Formats: sequence, C-alpha cells, structure tokens
Amino acid sequence: MQLIIFFLAVLICVILTPIARVIAKKLNILDSPNTDLKKHREPIPYLGGVAIFAAIVISMAIFEGDSILMLNDQQRGLLLGTLIILLIGLIDDMKGMTPKIKLVLQLFAAYIVWFHGISFSLFDHWYLNMALTLIWVAGLSNAFNLIDIMDGLAAGIAAICSLFLALLLLLSGDPFHSTLMIVVSGSCLGFLIFNFKPAKIYLGDTGSLLLGFLLACTVANWAKDQQLNHHFIVPILILGIPIFELFFVSILRIKAGKSPLLGSPDHFALRLIRMGFSVKRTVVLTYVCSIAFGAIGFLILFFHNFTYSFVALILAFVCFAAHRLSQVKINKA
Repeated sequence: MQLIIFFLAVLICVILTPIARVIAKKLNILDSPNTDLKKHREPIPYLGGVAIFAAIVISMAIFEGDSILMLNDQQRGLLLGTLIILLIGLIDDMKGMTPKIKLVLQLFAAYIVWFHGISFSLFDHWYLNMALTLIWVAGLSNAFNLIDIMDGLAAGIAAICSLFLALLLLLSGDPFHSTLMIVVSGSCLGFLIFNFKPAKIYLGDTGSLLLGFLLACTVANWAKDQQLNHHFIVPILILGIPIFELFFVSILRIKAGKSPLLGSPDHFALRLIRMGFSVKRTVVLTYVCSIAFGAIGFLILFFHNFTYSFVALILAFVCFAAHRLSQVKINKA
C-alpha cells in the first residue's frame, strides 16, 4: 500500500507541475535573472511549490478517504501552519518580502503548530520547549530555502530526507505521518522530472519553505514521544545536508560581518561549482551524501553501541568538508 501511494503522488505531481508552469507564465510569476546570484539566462516559472502542495493534499485525500475530514488537533494545526507557510512563499515569489518580515511570519506559523501540540518535550518548562520548537521549525524551513539555489537540489534532497523519515515514523508506529512523508517524497520526485537541470520550473520560496516546514514539523511531532537518547541523532543525520548548509552559510556570513538573512554566493553547492564540479555532479554528489547520512542514522538506530564512533566519524567529515569549502574563493554578490 505504501508503494502505491508513493507512485500515486509521483503521478499526480507529474500531471500538476506542467499546469502550474503554464499558470505561472500567464500570471508572470517568474524568476528573472536580475541579480548576480541567478545564473539562468531566461525567466523560469515559479509555482512548483503549489504543484507539490496540491499533489500532497490530493494524494493524502485519496489514501485517507473520509478520515481526512476527521483530523485531530495536531493535524489541524499542521494544516493551518502549512497554509500560512504557503501564503508566505506565494507573496514572496509574486511581490517580494523583506527577510525580517518573512522570518516573523515563519515563527508565527511555527507557533501555530506548537499551540496545536506539535512540540519537542525535552525540558520541564513549556516555554523552553516552545522556543526550541519555533527555532527548529523556522530554522529548517529556511535551511531548505538556502539549498534551493541549483536545479534539482532542494527537491531531490527533500525527496531523500522524507523517504528516510517515512521509514523512521513507520518503525515508530505513526502511520499517518509516515504516509505523509511518503507522499512528500513521491511529490518531490514527480516534480524533479521538470526541475532537474535544465529546470523548466522552480520550487520558489513557496516550495522550499513548504518542504522544510513539513519535514521540521514531522520531526518535532515524532520527538514529543521520545526520550533524550541516541534516537535523536537519527533525524539530525537524515536532515544533515540542509542543517549543514544553514550553519555553514550563517557562520560565514556572520564572520564576514553580514546578516545571515541576506543572500550572498557562499552556499556550499556554489563553492563546489567553483572547485570544478558541474551542476549535475554537484547535485548528484549532494544526493549521495544525503543518502549516506540517512543510512548512518539508521545504523545508529539499530546498532546504538557504535553511536559514538559513527558520530565521531560524521563530525570529522563535516569539519573537514566545512573547512575545505570555506577556503574556496567566491565571487562577491
């Protein structure tokens, strides 16, 4: 059944993405190459995120049937928060939005899901759990937004991460969110057919924020029933690529005296391009690293006696990669 819903989501997104592309062109919702950060030659339609959202909703409605109308409080909160994130992305893609206002609205969406019971429960005080939940949800949403700077990168990483999370949730006895992650993965894969280089449509902020938000909320919901042990390392590793990008870019921008919220060409993927990799090789290499991180996460899950060894190995690799990439000369934006 899980395999059926996966391919259903792929098929629905394959059908909807060209429609979203046509609508974006007619409404002039296009990503024009008007800054140094944008290397494409012709305007590319946005609204890929709308196609993915629609594919997720339709797939879940088909799979869940009438029960989709009987959502519990947490599921209603997730839906409401997702709609807010979708609206934020649409406004930003169509008219633009300042980074500070966008961040405030993302924190509001994160507050909505926390208010409805999607929260970490690591601390004895509710306000600490709320703060951690808001930082996590807004942070990961922006992390996926950061890696959406190359054809096929964000959508492919989201497909890989959500598939690993689906397996984690299935093992944890959470069929609803496991199915949701399978649908997200299938929708991303269907979209990737049109988004891999050369991209015919982009995710836009609508898509990248949506994917980061859904994955972040899913992990927070999983974590509320977990004790603080080696299990917590698993989703961190699964989401290792966007988390790495968030910290890597933020630290470099702060060191350079810049705001982490302002764009500049310091992303790890752009640095790999400067090192001589092609766009396709950079994207595929990132896919491979994401799969490796997820696989190591599950090794820790089943062979927790080797947790410290695995973590030490990953940390050594991440530190080496971060140092090597930080030495690459980049063009100033």
